[in-house]
Amino acid sequence: MKILVWASSFGHTIGGGPVLGPLLFEALAARGHDIIVLTDRRPLTLPAEEQRDGVRVLRLPFRSALGGDSRLFLNLRREVAQIRREFEPDLVHIFSPGYSELFHHLTQTDDGPPLVVTLHDSFRADSFTPEAIVGRDVRAASWVTACSSFVLDNARRHVPAITDRSSVILNALPAPGIAGWKAPPDRPELLYVGRLVEKKGVDLLLRAVHRLGDRPNPPLLTIIGWGDDAAALKRLSEDLGIAPRVTFAGSLDRAAVFEAMSRCSMVVVPSRIEPFGLVALEAAQLGCPLVAARVDGLPEVVLDGQTGLLIPPDDIDALTGAIRRLIEDPSQAIRLGRKARARALNSFAWTDYVSAFEDLYRRLARP
Repeated sequence: MKILVWASSFGHTIGGGPVLGPLLFEALAARGHDIIVLTDRRPLTLPAEEQRDGVRVLRLPFRSALGGDSRLFLNLRREVAQIRREFEPDLVHIFSPGYSELFHHLTQTDDGPPLVVTLHDSFRADSFTPEAIVGRDVRAASWVTACSSFVLDNARRHVPAITDRSSVILNALPAPGIAGWKAPPDRPELLYVGRLVEKKGVDLLLRAVHRLGDRPNPPLLTIIGWGDDAAALKRLSEDLGIAPRVTFAGSLDRAAVFEAMSRCSMVVVPSRIEPFGLVALEAAQLGCPLVAARVDGLPEVVLDGQTGLLIPPDDIDALTGAIRRLIEDPSQAIRLGRKARARALNSFAWTDYVSAFEDLYRRLARP
């Protein structure tokens, strides 16, 4: 099957869509599907075209064209139309909505191929209006999938017309290529992985680490990731007097993240907003103990008291208490981690995830 994919970002940033896109479409290419990905060339240092394990990735300057360059806009519209004519896709998949797929709508004909739209975020109400790009995406879709029930319910609430042509395909990830979580280290070591932005709640975690300084052996914290709030969070760690116990490791590849997870005491996901929570799933795959916020899609990944501990969002007292609980009761941490790993392998199997999209494509594609 020929599949034309639209992705707001593809493989060079963190987040659900950018991480999962390359993994999914490379897996589908390995199953014999012919795939072209159209995405923005941002930053411009990225190659305009590349092959990624059987997937042809074309990066075009969509954002520049939408920024007011009318000549570039018209040229890109013609270029996208030509790509579609030459490729003749059996199906189009907007895997991570953004803005570049406007060129899909401008080049789609009435007799064009079916459209699948996948939502990785709980967009605001104004994003679903008929004039907004996400609203236009879902209204034009033959089928809408969402990464969690929370995300799907949000989309259906704003666009009820998609109720009968939408479903959840829970995110999944390939199994990590390393052994599982090791026993807790002698000194507690907390781990955060993700973007350093306000909605991820890293400031809450720093304040919890400060409160845990009353322990005889206060915990260490490693923060993996980057974002606009990095400098402010470093200053906060200094203001709290915990900077010597906090390591800002920057961005690391997936193998290094798994290695860090395998030797920490627990992974903490203190998000204020979290449509799914890939980091929680990665930790579960390794059997690593988890403390996470009971927010949005995270309770679909972490079962409170069974595969991790959930705490109310934006609650420093609860966050501190849950971390303290797992530090002081390593047997509970081990039990939660084991159950998390078993559930991750059974309920979030990678082959099932790939097959779910493949089956959907086959059901929608015209004979």
